[in-house]
Amino acid sequence: MAQIHETLGQTGTAAINQAKAISGLGGVGKTQTAIEYAYRYFYDQPTYEWVFWVNASDLTLAASFGSIATDLALPNHETQKLDEKIAAVSHWLETHDRWLLIFDNLDNPKSLQPFRPNNPKGRILITSRAQRFDSLGVAYPITLHAMTATEAHQFLRHRTERTSIDLPEQQAVEALAAALGYLPLALEQAAAYIVAKGVSFVAYLRAYEKRRLQLLEKQQPQTGNYPNSVATTWAINFEAVKTNSPAAADLLNLSAFLAPDNIPYELLAFGKDHMGELLSGALADALEDELLIPELLEELTCYSLIQRETANCYSIHRMVQEVLRDGMDEATRLAWLGRAVEALNAVFPSGEFETWQQCARLVEHGQAIERHLEYIPYHTVSAGRLLNNVGIYLLDQGRYREAEPLLVQSLLICEQHLGETHPDVASSLNNLAGLYQSQGRYKEAEPLHLHALSICEQHLLLRQ
Repeated sequence: MAQIHETLGQTGTAAINQAKAISGLGGVGKTQTAIEYAYRYFYDQPTYEWVFWVNASDLTLAASFGSIATDLALPNHETQKLDEKIAAVSHWLETHDRWLLIFDNLDNPKSLQPFRPNNPKGRILITSRAQRFDSLGVAYPITLHAMTATEAHQFLRHRTERTSIDLPEQQAVEALAAALGYLPLALEQAAAYIVAKGVSFVAYLRAYEKRRLQLLEKQQPQTGNYPNSVATTWAINFEAVKTNSPAAADLLNLSAFLAPDNIPYELLAFGKDHMGELLSGALADALEDELLIPELLEELTCYSLIQRETANCYSIHRMVQEVLRDGMDEATRLAWLGRAVEALNAVFPSGEFETWQQCARLVEHGQAIERHLEYIPYHTVSAGRLLNNVGIYLLDQGRYREAEPLLVQSLLICEQHLGETHPDVASSLNNLAGLYQSQGRYKEAEPLHLHALSICEQHLLLRQ
């Protein structure tokens, strides 16, 4: 807290940079540190009049930054496109002072440049797994490390409310903390399991050691230097969820193929018929019983595998997603990706203005599907339809760079499954051409329009 505030509290020439970054492994406490700083210097020691939070992953950065326009009730925010909202928010930040802008989970520092206001009277705090922030002028980020052994021991005993334990239990606490690498997220998950099940530290350590041996040869996450202890701790929790609530385990599997943040309850309620027999059955009455989904999620929150958010949403840590997908064989991954596609297809609107609010809550998850297709081929007509609808919404929002890969992929899928002369292919051609036309890329748009026209002419002739 002192290091962050000393940097952000500077004035004069030193304040021109106005930014500080918190760096470290996933699960080490970067977000919680940012939250604590915001509360401390907004409420306890008032320094800022405004605090804004931006979910800064590649999928959410632009939309989350633009949503500040709604938080501030800026003029015309209800009808503006995303680019207009971003411009309005940037102008507000550049003309006001005493604000703190937090970019959370900024894995690609260079992507922040278009959203960084030029105002030395405001302050920016970044959390990221990245190590270098030269592109942002931040030379020395604050690196968060794992707890010390003493801190980890104290945490486990405090979290489980076991202040008085015998020697075997104390030895198990020490061994468990060391085995988990003193990583806060792993310690919290282990403690959550111990509290939920009422088991001893000795019993949990014994189970952990057995699972760890089974998982030694499993493929590890490819991004970040995550220790084995995180994956093995999650694996124990996964097994507990499967035992206690197989439907909750299926919900976790489905969530592994969505965007990590802001998964809306309505996706589960209205897409329930496409989520496999077990999960569909558990969600059968979700439209009539509004408590059913929170009750299903409770099994996952017990082990900190998900986090409930406001506005009827929940989030799942991206490393939980990766570990889940790593633990699936190819057929299982394909099955859950297909269910995610079908569920999103059932709830994603066609994109009319009246449905933009609903589209906004689902668009990140459609984009996540497109990224999964790079690694898990799922080229079905349903996938093409979903990518097309998401792409059209992004096009209408003026988010051209985000729309293009979805519309291109949708066209390829349609041609592959329906044939190059199908009427739906003509529609996809026109959609992609419309994107190019909106960007002034007329030489690329014209042949697509002509091709679509040719397909339509052929089908009209066949009808005569």
